[in-house]
Amino acid sequence: MGKEKRVQRLMRNWVGTLHKLKDGWTYLVSVMERLLATITENQLLQTL
Repeated sequence: MGKEKRVQRLMRNWVGTLHKLKDGWTYLVSVMERLLATITENQLLQTL
């Protein structure tokens, strides 16, 4: 019985870590997209 509870807790921690990683990744991607958009906008303005 005690072993099952420990496994459940491990699973919960793992899921929580995965969620944090996913949030961090989403944030990184959005920052990269914003950077790319800014760079392309600047380049477009320079060529015009």
